[in-house]
Amino acid sequence: MVRNTSKAKHWIGFASIALLVLSGCGSGNKLVQVKGVAKVDGTPTEGIQLTFHPSDGKMPSSAVSQAGGAFSVTTDLNPGIPPGSYTVIAIYPDPSVKPTESQRMQGLFEPGPDMFKGKYATKEKGLKVEVTAGTVDLPIELKK
Repeated sequence: MVRNTSKAKHWIGFASIALLVLSGCGSGNKLVQVKGVAKVDGTPTEGIQLTFHPSDGKMPSSAVSQAGGAFSVTTDLNPGIPPGSYTVIAIYPDPSVKPTESQRMQGLFEPGPDMFKGKYATKEKGLKVEVTAGTVDLPIELKK
């Protein structure tokens, strides 16, 4: 009797790769679940796009403030952010600029102009923040 071991080897290889992917391939840093409130001139503000650029040059993390200015940081679609030093770029598209129905259907809508007028739009101009393993709340205070 001849057994087909090539199928078994194929499935073992597939399972090994899947396990590595699901375990994060040894990505190193654990992600810290960081939340906060983004405020503009002291007022919690919805719609602010935040990009957290790590000082080590690795992959940035991001968040968008929701109702009440609340945001949660994600990294590569996973909740959280690795501990470290960051420069936060903030862009606040004008919320009064709304897409037409046609633009929405075609995916052709461009967001409104930055209400900060580029004040926080580059790494040189961004806010400096530090995230530690104990960081839970990360308030972001911005001015127009």
